[in-house]
Amino acid sequence: MAWKLLRMRKIVLPLPDLRKESFILLGCALFACALNVYAIVAFKTPWTELVTSWPWVLGLTIVSYGVLCACRIFKCGVLYVKKIIIRQPNLGRKS
Repeated sequence: MAWKLLRMRKIVLPLPDLRKESFILLGCALFACALNVYAIVAFKTPWTELVTSWPWVLGLTIVSYGVLCACRIFKCGVLYVKKIIIRQPNLGRKS
Protein backbone atom coordinates (compact mmCIF):
# COMPACT_ATOMS: atom_id res chain seq x y z
CA MET A 1 0.00 0.00 0.00
CA ALA A 2 1.20 3.44 -0.87
CA TRP A 3 -0.53 5.10 2.04
CA LYS A 4 -0.34 4.30 5.69
CA LEU A 5 -3.35 3.32 7.71
CA LEU A 6 -4.34 6.04 10.12
CA ARG A 7 -4.72 5.04 13.72
CA MET A 8 -7.68 6.14 15.78
CA ARG A 9 -6.68 8.60 18.45
CA LYS A 10 -8.45 9.07 21.71
CA ILE A 11 -10.40 12.26 22.18
CA VAL A 12 -9.89 13.48 25.72
CA LEU A 13 -12.45 15.91 27.13
CA PRO A 14 -11.21 17.60 30.32
CA LEU A 15 -13.52 17.47 33.33
CA PRO A 16 -14.41 21.21 33.34
CA ASP A 17 -15.43 20.99 29.68
CA LEU A 18 -17.42 17.83 30.36
CA ARG A 19 -19.22 19.56 33.22
CA LYS A 20 -19.97 22.59 31.07
CA GLU A 21 -21.41 20.45 28.26
CA SER A 22 -23.42 18.42 30.78
CA PHE A 23 -24.94 21.58 32.24
CA ILE A 24 -25.78 22.87 28.78
CA LEU A 25 -27.48 19.58 27.90
CA LEU A 26 -29.33 19.60 31.23
CA GLY A 27 -30.49 23.16 30.52
CA CYS A 28 -31.81 22.07 27.12
CA ALA A 29 -33.66 19.15 28.75
CA LEU A 30 -35.19 21.44 31.39
CA PHE A 31 -36.23 23.89 28.67
CA ALA A 32 -37.94 21.11 26.70
CA CYS A 33 -39.65 19.78 29.82
CA ALA A 34 -40.83 23.27 30.81
CA LEU A 35 -42.19 23.79 27.31
CA ASN A 36 -44.06 20.49 27.64
CA VAL A 37 -45.57 21.56 30.98
CA TYR A 38 -46.57 24.90 29.47
CA ALA A 39 -48.31 23.11 26.59
CA ILE A 40 -50.18 20.85 29.04
CA VAL A 41 -51.38 23.84 31.05
CA ALA A 42 -52.17 26.04 28.04
CA PHE A 43 -54.16 23.42 26.14
CA LYS A 44 -55.71 21.88 29.28
CA THR A 45 -54.68 18.33 28.42
CA PRO A 46 -54.32 15.53 30.97
CA TRP A 47 -51.08 15.36 32.96
CA THR A 48 -50.40 11.90 31.59
CA GLU A 49 -49.08 13.77 28.57
CA LEU A 50 -46.05 14.60 30.69
CA VAL A 51 -45.03 10.92 30.55
CA THR A 52 -46.38 9.93 27.15
CA SER A 53 -44.65 12.77 25.32
CA TRP A 54 -41.11 11.95 26.51
CA PRO A 55 -39.94 11.03 22.99
CA TRP A 56 -40.91 14.53 21.82
CA VAL A 57 -39.17 16.09 24.82
CA LEU A 58 -36.04 14.06 24.10
CA GLY A 59 -36.16 15.10 20.44
CA LEU A 60 -36.58 18.76 21.36
CA THR A 61 -33.68 18.43 23.81
CA ILE A 62 -31.41 17.06 21.08
CA VAL A 63 -32.51 19.66 18.54
CA SER A 64 -32.06 22.58 20.97
CA TYR A 65 -28.62 21.26 22.00
CA GLY A 66 -27.67 20.99 18.32
CA VAL A 67 -28.83 24.54 17.63
CA LEU A 68 -26.84 25.82 20.61
CA CYS A 69 -23.76 23.92 19.44
CA ALA A 70 -24.13 25.35 15.94
CA CYS A 71 -24.42 28.87 17.37
CA ARG A 72 -21.35 28.34 19.54
CA ILE A 73 -19.35 27.00 16.59
CA PHE A 74 -20.45 29.96 14.46
CA LYS A 75 -19.45 32.37 17.22
CA CYS A 76 -16.01 30.77 17.52
CA GLY A 77 -15.58 30.97 13.74
CA VAL A 78 -16.53 34.65 13.66
CA LEU A 79 -14.15 35.43 16.52
CA TYR A 80 -11.37 33.47 14.81
CA VAL A 81 -11.86 35.30 11.51
CA LYS A 82 -12.03 38.62 13.36
CA LYS A 83 -8.75 37.81 15.11
CA ILE A 84 -7.11 36.97 11.77
CA ILE A 85 -8.37 40.19 10.16
CA ILE A 86 -7.14 42.32 13.05
CA ARG A 87 -3.75 40.62 12.95
CA GLN A 88 -3.24 41.46 9.23
CA PRO A 89 -0.53 44.07 8.68
CA ASN A 90 -1.24 47.24 6.63
CA LEU A 91 -3.28 45.84 3.76
CA GLY A 92 -2.31 47.91 0.75
CA ARG A 93 -1.22 50.95 2.74
CA LYS A 94 2.27 52.28 2.50
CA SER A 95 3.89 53.43 5.69
